[in-house]
Amino acid sequence: MRKRMEKLASQLINTQMRLTECPANLDKYDGSAYKYFLEWTDSYKIYKAFKTQAEVIDFLNEVKENDGIAYTDWGEAKIMQTEAMSVKKIRGVTRLSQKEFAEKYEIPQRTLENWEAGRRTPPDYVLKLLMRVIKEDYEMKES
Repeated sequence: MRKRMEKLASQLINTQMRLTECPANLDKYDGSAYKYFLEWTDSYKIYKAFKTQAEVIDFLNEVKENDGIAYTDWGEAKIMQTEAMSVKKIRGVTRLSQKEFAEKYEIPQRTLENWEAGRRTPPDYVLKLLMRVIKEDYEMKES
């Protein structure tokens, strides 16, 4: 369980958050009730406290499912980098060539080539729209 927790914690945006067993600031928490703390690295204010590793894993999995965004009583914060599905993987679902995919989804072929080669990065909204359209196209074929 500890390795799973550490693997998820390694995906935290390192410059903003860290998971620790020994927080720098214990204003609101007594040391006996909580064992793990997620804190801001700049102010050392505790963002969330956990009693067990299972709580940490559940929380981090939830954050991962929410595109790296954590929701609390104080609002929301992007605290984890998430792996976006690449354009190449999305195209792989369709089993189309680059040329066919570019024509079907009205993307300049050179742009598609640059995205897949890693020379350029598509905006997040483009990936989300492509995934939605591909899903709709795929579901329509299945019905």
